[in-house]
Amino acid sequence: MPRPKKSAARARRDGSARTHPERYRNDDPEPKISDNCPQPPEWLSELARKYWRQLSNICYEAGLLTEADTVAFAELCHCAARLEETAAILVQEGAVLTDGKGKQYRHPIAVERSQLQGTFLKLCNKFGLTPSDRNGLPVQKPEKPDHGWE
Repeated sequence: MPRPKKSAARARRDGSARTHPERYRNDDPEPKISDNCPQPPEWLSELARKYWRQLSNICYEAGLLTEADTVAFAELCHCAARLEETAAILVQEGAVLTDGKGKQYRHPIAVERSQLQGTFLKLCNKFGLTPSDRNGLPVQKPEKPDHGWE
């Protein structure tokens, strides 16, 4: 199966469009950035809303969060909240359980947590929330403060 075509915006970011401008059109639709940071959906839990408040302004100010992204961003916040909940359960009950016959098995919450971690990291990748992921995204760099050290 062939690799999916790169968008013109991504090609401009990574320099491919400069090397081969004939391959990319400049008519890719860009989502419009609203004047305000998007609000969390009603269905989001209180713990997930806490993560929304922590992360949404960071992503919005970097230009990575628009109204079109609210569902995916809400899922990111939901995963973060569920990871916190599962961690608390595993600390309390342990990652290994014992049945009535003395046989040990992995806690079902540990299995769920492993799946959540994969989903969470993929979503973090989409929103540039790790240092390596920000490398390919058009994140605005903050101005360097003048400490007077140099």
